Amino acid sequence: MYDARYGGRASNRGIDVLRVLMLGSKEYPVGSNKGDDPITSGGIEAYVENLSEALAKKRVSVTVVTRRFAGTKAEEWHNGVRIKRVPWMRGRMLRNPSFNLHSLMRAWDEDFDVIHCHGAVASLMGWFLAKTKGKPLVCTPHGVSKGQPQYGAALNASIGATERFAYKRAQCVVFLGEEERRTFGMKFGFVPNSVIIPPGIRLSKYKPLKKRSLKIVFAGRLVAVKGVRYLLDAMKSVHAELLVAGEGPESEALRRRAGTNVKFLGHRTDVAKLLAENEIFVLPSLSEGLPVALLEAMASGCACVVTDVGLPVENNKNALVVEPANASALAFALNRLLRDNKLRTKLGKNARAAAQEYSLDSLAERHKALYAGMLL
Repeated sequence: MYDARYGGRASNRGIDVLRVLMLGSKEYPVGSNKGDDPITSGGIEAYVENLSEALAKKRVSVTVVTRRFAGTKAEEWHNGVRIKRVPWMRGRMLRNPSFNLHSLMRAWDEDFDVIHCHGAVASLMGWFLAKTKGKPLVCTPHGVSKGQPQYGAALNASIGATERFAYKRAQCVVFLGEEERRTFGMKFGFVPNSVIIPPGIRLSKYKPLKKRSLKIVFAGRLVAVKGVRYLLDAMKSVHAELLVAGEGPESEALRRRAGTNVKFLGHRTDVAKLLAENEIFVLPSLSEGLPVALLEAMASGCACVVTDVGLPVENNKNALVVEPANASALAFALNRLLRDNKLRTKLGKNARAAAQEYSLDSLAERHKALYAGMLL
């Protein structure tokens, strides 16, 4: 494993300020896409924005290469982060590879000390850039893509080959949790040089209201791996309203599957408000790294129902944990929370306490130490 216990500084090599190149975020800042791409951004984009701005506050020079949408500038500064935007091709199969190829070309003449890539395709481009420039490469997978149900057999094989190649050659892979690293080892037969650095959120942004509605919130991209179809089946036996915040390739199919007690809100930029106003949060995923949405819900004091996919929660203490792909188990847990006010209060209070460990300051400090250590 890669030893992340660094105490050195970039100045040991005559570098006054660490310069980090971020690749792989398809929208920066979140909210720049005003419908130009109907496929909305997900957790990677929120994560990169949180990390980049927190690093900037610690005097790390961060350049993010991202997609250019209608009405945005080719280059600008935002909250201390330098943004460079590139062209991309529309279409589900073209948007990611075209964006990452343009990112590689745009980054070619940049000055940087470390490349930090997010996702498999960006990591492949980052490997080529790092090898050519002689710079260290850090990769964050944000979950293992190989085997996810939204991909067909051919695409799964291609993604798996990309993940294996890129992550094996990175100087360090940042996993969001131990379960993600274990899953990677099971799927690929090896574990790359790696550290575990959980995500961080702006904790002060998430506070529960005193009066909240007894409604259920799901927030995330509508893709197969999120398991929303099982949640919709569960809701047929739950006497409460489900608020679905998010968009994705499964949107239309899920709307057809939903009952009358499900309300689709589309892409929302006020998720913090939704979580503050409602008591229950549900995450029915089939596989996860460590989603920012869960941390936001915990910090908001929501009583959470999650699937048993290795998340950092304890059953009956700060969440209810159920079997993945099991609509009956989801329904039972949600109905249990709806009936039991004391249980909701206990889980919400304990979840909020547990979320205090996931600060942006800690996220940035650990990454800064990781980058600096690679330059010693």
